[in-house]
Amino acid sequence: MTLRFVSRNDAFASYPWLARNVMDWQSAALDPVADRYEPGDEVFMELDDEDATVLTSALADQLNNERDAELSALRDDFRAPLPDGNSTAFTVAEPPGTTPEQSATMAGPAFSALCEALRCDEIAILPITRTPILVQHNEHSAAAHKTLEGLGLKPDFDGAIVGPPDTIVPLVAPLFRIARCDAGAPYIVFGLKGAAIAGAFCKYVNFHFDSYDGRDSARLLDALARCGFVVAQDGICRERFSATGTIQGRRLDLNL
Repeated sequence: MTLRFVSRNDAFASYPWLARNVMDWQSAALDPVADRYEPGDEVFMELDDEDATVLTSALADQLNNERDAELSALRDDFRAPLPDGNSTAFTVAEPPGTTPEQSATMAGPAFSALCEALRCDEIAILPITRTPILVQHNEHSAAAHKTLEGLGLKPDFDGAIVGPPDTIVPLVAPLFRIARCDAGAPYIVFGLKGAAIAGAFCKYVNFHFDSYDGRDSARLLDALARCGFVVAQDGICRERFSATGTIQGRRLDLNL
């Protein structure tokens, strides 16, 4: 079997818990009501401005309208009914490996083994907003971009990559490289077919899992232990490869 590239709505229809996870995140992070501009606020309109601009009512409305349009372009229009429920367990799983590169490489086979242990025969991966995964240009992730493009991911594609566990393996290391180095890239999330579980690729080369069913949470913890992952007992995700917490190669492109 090969990878398939499908629309976000098609992925959400087949992966309802992934849709639930994405909608909950977007509702919290892309709320147009939060942080509104008000008349009298002082705002630096350009990065190189020496002084802040005091907003008039008209300018505040203009900025709010621009921000609303930007957030709307990032949010999904969820068409299929979503399951009710909140995440009941958050799990941080560390793949084996002593360097970020080694851990990212070992994460692919370990993730495939995990999916097989969970009897999951298909995975969907997509950006958490309507933003292409390959949106940022960064010399430190250039090889990862090239690998993903070689596997069929187009630079302007913001939909889902779908496939069985063995076809997902080559994607894992480059996706972790992007999550680690491209600070301007969207959060990369995934769903497991048939399981009430959604997850994400973390910049610390860890997997994050949200479980929406207690039975699936227990199955996940058992499978993680059998597939070589270390579970952070305090649920905190940490930088495992740098004493200072600095991530070498991480960049933010302000021209996105």
